Amino acid sequence: MATIHIYNHETGKLERYIRELNEPMPYNVAGTLTVREFVQGNKIAWTDVETMRAWNNLCSNHGKPINVLEAFRSISLTPCPKNKRYHYLGLAFRLSCDKAEDLPALHAAAVESEAFSFVGPIEKESESFEVDKRYMPGGVFLIEGLPVIIKGMENHYVMFIQSALNLYGYPLVLDGVFGKNTAAAVRRFQRDAFLSEDGIVDRLEWEALFNTSCLPEFRAC
Repeated sequence: MATIHIYNHETGKLERYIRELNEPMPYNVAGTLTVREFVQGNKIAWTDVETMRAWNNLCSNHGKPINVLEAFRSISLTPCPKNKRYHYLGLAFRLSCDKAEDLPALHAAAVESEAFSFVGPIEKESESFEVDKRYMPGGVFLIEGLPVIIKGMENHYVMFIQSALNLYGYPLVLDGVFGKNTAAAVRRFQRDAFLSEDGIVDRLEWEALFNTSCLPEFRAC
């Protein structure tokens, strides 16, 4: 049994589903992605509707079974290699095929479908590659496609922020709502990380959250 939170861009709300591990993911078409494959051993996970639609698009374009090596990843799993952090947001997959010779066709389908924002190169040592719905080049105000998060928002990005803050010693309920308690925890985190205490998660806050997630010894004072 697992709890899946899915952000619906049309309603601006998080939808909550409780599913058995052998059941298909919400918004999944034709049972091509089970809860077990997505949650990767976690009891709580999150993603968004657009990512599920991208998955369905890829499966339709490829027309053959796809192996999911990695999907949702908890921030509490350390150490975290830098290229794994996309999975914390539940918007990325590491994919492979039963037969190595079929992998180029899957990779081509991922590129041609344009379902995902980013398709990584095939890594020969692991015979796999990553796709990510969120990825884009980092800019002045964004870090690799991550938005500015402020009080009042409700989405899967807030779920990640809350889970990270929990790990670092700022206890919060994982509800995906950026309310007063989350805003207060963000300010405490900013103070301890020597950032401006404005309660807004911007580029520097995202970098701090991701960087400290790679340091198991870091805990809030």
